[in-house]
Amino acid sequence: MTADSHDAVMLWWLRDFDASTHALSDIQAAHRSNGFDWGEAFCGWFLGSAGWLMGHLTQAEEHYSRSLDIFRRVGDFTFIGWTLLPLANIALASDELDKATGLYEQSLRAMGDIGDRHGVGAVLLGLGLVAHVRGEAAKAQTLLEEAQTNLREGGGGQGLAWPLSNVLVDSRTHDLLVEVTDRYQASLNLPIDEWVEMVCADGDAWRGRLGREP
Repeated sequence: MTADSHDAVMLWWLRDFDASTHALSDIQAAHRSNGFDWGEAFCGWFLGSAGWLMGHLTQAEEHYSRSLDIFRRVGDFTFIGWTLLPLANIALASDELDKATGLYEQSLRAMGDIGDRHGVGAVLLGLGLVAHVRGEAAKAQTLLEEAQTNLREGGGGQGLAWPLSNVLVDSRTHDLLVEVTDRYQASLNLPIDEWVEMVCADGDAWRGRLGREP
């Protein structure tokens, strides 16, 4: 990652999406002109994430899809898993449940292959929410219990900020990101019924907000 890319990503973490999007777009164009495929895809991933967090689902899907094609071509298995996940989230937010399930399952395999417990937990959150939306309460509880275990055993802590930026939890501002990270860290040992209630409420609220976007 170049110094300019690092600064642009830090702006993304701070949730200054206007500044980060402008910087990443310029850096991506430079990478594209120089034939640096991975750098182009890396910038596209964060552009997709900014779109996702701002509720611009079509734009986000376009960025993620282009980046996924490149990550597959260059063989970056970590980013393959972490790009399939938000694409699945977009499908879920758009009520394309079969498509979401297929993408989550692909992401789950990728996360498992690289041994990313936080990633596995984040994908299981998505699959649990699919089951919740379908009214499959017992299946949702089982999947979300597995999600809780993986997020906890993956290390928990402030490392949760990354998966929480990539699931159906509102982290549009830096204050919200800090709040949900602290809340989820404190929740990793909750009884499963309380955990499921919290996750499903967050997912429903985020999907409802995205559904109101133009």
